[in-house]
Amino acid sequence: MNSKDAFAENSFIYNRKFNILDSVRIPFQYAPACVCQIVILDVMLAFVPVCNTYAVSGFINNALSFLNGSTGMGAATGYIAAIVALLMFRHMAGIGKSLSHTRLIHRLKETFQMDVRMHRARLLYRYFEDAETCDLIERVGNDADERIDKSFRNVMNIASLCVSVAGVMVTLTVQIWWAGIAILALAVPLMLLAVRSGKADYKMTQEMTGRQRRYNYLKEMLLGRSYVCERDLFQYTEPIAAEYRKEYEEVRQKDCRAKRGWFIKLKIGGLATSLLSYSMMLILLFPVIRGTLSIGMYLALVGTVLELVSFLSWQITAYMDAMAKDMVFYSELSQMMELETAEGDTLNDRKEKAVFGRIEFCNVHFTYPGQDHEILRGLSLTIENGKSYSFVGINGAGKTTVIKLLTGLYKDYTGEILVDGRELRTLSQEYLRGLFGCIYQDYCRYEIIFSENITLDTDADLSDDKFLSCLKNAGLEELSGRLADGVRTNLGKLEENGVGLSGGEWQKVALARALYQNAAVLILDEPTASMDPRAEFEVYQTFKRTFKAHTVIMISHRLGSTLMADHIFVLSDGKIAEQGSHQKLMKLQGIYADMYNRQRRWYQDEIS
Repeated sequence: MNSKDAFAENSFIYNRKFNILDSVRIPFQYAPACVCQIVILDVMLAFVPVCNTYAVSGFINNALSFLNGSTGMGAATGYIAAIVALLMFRHMAGIGKSLSHTRLIHRLKETFQMDVRMHRARLLYRYFEDAETCDLIERVGNDADERIDKSFRNVMNIASLCVSVAGVMVTLTVQIWWAGIAILALAVPLMLLAVRSGKADYKMTQEMTGRQRRYNYLKEMLLGRSYVCERDLFQYTEPIAAEYRKEYEEVRQKDCRAKRGWFIKLKIGGLATSLLSYSMMLILLFPVIRGTLSIGMYLALVGTVLELVSFLSWQITAYMDAMAKDMVFYSELSQMMELETAEGDTLNDRKEKAVFGRIEFCNVHFTYPGQDHEILRGLSLTIENGKSYSFVGINGAGKTTVIKLLTGLYKDYTGEILVDGRELRTLSQEYLRGLFGCIYQDYCRYEIIFSENITLDTDADLSDDKFLSCLKNAGLEELSGRLADGVRTNLGKLEENGVGLSGGEWQKVALARALYQNAAVLILDEPTASMDPRAEFEVYQTFKRTFKAHTVIMISHRLGSTLMADHIFVLSDGKIAEQGSHQKLMKLQGIYADMYNRQRRWYQDEIS
């Protein structure tokens, strides 16, 4: 990893490889008291079956002696008390474990899951555009705290069962020396088969992550609030529902086929263990007949052996199957935590703008990962501080790609991008965030408090000059003044008292957010693409007020905005085809002039 802030550096989950032992290490790191309570209770519960075997044996033997008149009932009463005490302890210990697990999962949510989310939030942009890595992040990053809790429960269940089974087998071996060994000889292959089953099951989960994401998206189209209007307008519920059922059914059938085969194998092994156990119950009758084994011990052993069969046929195989999945999960957790992250800071940390004199692209070539088509083909240009620039060109010309490279989202280009002579790849992500403030075409509309939409900080000082200046320059003073709670008003429909904004108003909020970032270069990437010309004109008038204090880079298919630019770059086939002022390019009568003339009449008609 490049670097992390103090929070990340102190986190237990960084700079290490994970394995199945982390099922215990991670919970112990974040909630040691809860883990110790659970471990102590599990150890005590593990010895309950053996203790119960001897208690039941003693009770039956004493009860038979009492019926024969050879002893009193006093000894049998003691064994009854022991049996009742064991039952009560098992019940109370179960409640205690449940409470401890509840505290543990809450603690993991507050700490471990937050660590994972903070790491995920800082991952480099390119990972989310790569399907394989995106699937990995989705599998591991979602509900990781619950996965850890389940893994811990599973490991403790296995350990407790192993102790219980070992105690029972020792007791059984004392009566028939080969009995315990024979059961163990069948149990070990059964557990190994369960491990293979678990790994195969998780592999199937890996393969189906993409399809699961697709049918979850279809589900959102059917049920999500943001799709309500078009769902009603286009009446697409039935065809989308059919597609959803098709995707879901394919995943379900593949999952069932995979599990069915392993289930049959596991149950055949369990059946073999059961037959052996029932055979032993018959064999144990002979020492009873000879008088070398008491009736009480025989009945107690029969009950214990039946419980042992249940352990080996169902529970232990299920636990081993889950443990195999957990082993793969920890391997993938290691992979995700090794992914490179960007350095972080907060918007309020930037009191001063980053300073630069010149940015240069020198023969830059770039191809998106996993694609063969080269987007930029020897791009060379210069951006100087204090000027406004506009990038124009047809779709796919490379305009937005230039912005992604400038902001450090991709660094695997060839050629050079120089910031005052320093290669951009050598600059920290924190510096780049201070250098560039962006408003994208698909800017976010955060359904939170007005002020937090701008500051992205719940503790920001709303009375300082920085915040008030951003409101003014973004043209939001009037809007904030007419809202009931001013800048503390909830925006959107998430809260009951939330207020909806128009597209132009949301755009101004996005501008204020970019201004609050206090960046030297303001990037406007198709920010008004969804607006009508009148709204676009008003927003650009707002933008114009901010141009004097920033270097501005604009990307827009509507060329009316280029009139505000000092310099225009016309991209074609990944290179600069034309460049200059609006007047200069119109005189050239080239690509730009043709695009502008095609739009001019329509644009002027709509504005008027």
